[in-house]
Amino acid sequence: MLLHDSPKKKVSFADDFGGNLVTIHCITEISEHLLEKSLLITYDPFPTKWLIKQASKGKQKTPFKNISRPNIPPRQIGFQQPSSDYLRFQKNLEKKNVALENVVLKSNPDRIFGTIKVKNLAYEKSVFVRVSFDKWQSNSDIQAVYKYSNSAMFDTFEFEFEIPPFRPNESHIEFAVCYECCNVEHWDSNNGNNYVIL
Repeated sequence: MLLHDSPKKKVSFADDFGGNLVTIHCITEISEHLLEKSLLITYDPFPTKWLIKQASKGKQKTPFKNISRPNIPPRQIGFQQPSSDYLRFQKNLEKKNVALENVVLKSNPDRIFGTIKVKNLAYEKSVFVRVSFDKWQSNSDIQAVYKYSNSAMFDTFEFEFEIPPFRPNESHIEFAVCYECCNVEHWDSNNGNNYVIL
């Protein structure tokens, strides 16, 4: 039996040629372009139960194919992501003690997720989002939840709420964020314009 000499394989590393073994990228803010391309989900006004009901009536073999939908545009964020201009975001946070950081539209079920930064003025604090689905004829307060942060100066809070499945024509979602601390309310309402989801 003849054994053939196979060519020896050689492994080289970047540092053998003066390169780095590791490259570290620090991301200090969320890119609005990244959010638009990968995180924002379009709004689908038909809940899954309705689709399954249509399928059970025999109108569709599978509930998600060939369903005619009314001409309702997808939900969109109607403002620039606050942290996309990081210097302005930091300036607002210093001035108002609270600032909406970012918002993401999610689906299944349709909902809004976001983060809020607050200045750490005291240990006891409450952060919430005041939201209206009917042009402020009524509103609800959604409590934000503390998210661990290693910063001693600022705390981060997260919020999430569902979007009603059916909406009247031209109804926008409007909201503002509030930080209660030491019996004082600090508001970020997008300079009085509220944050709007179209």
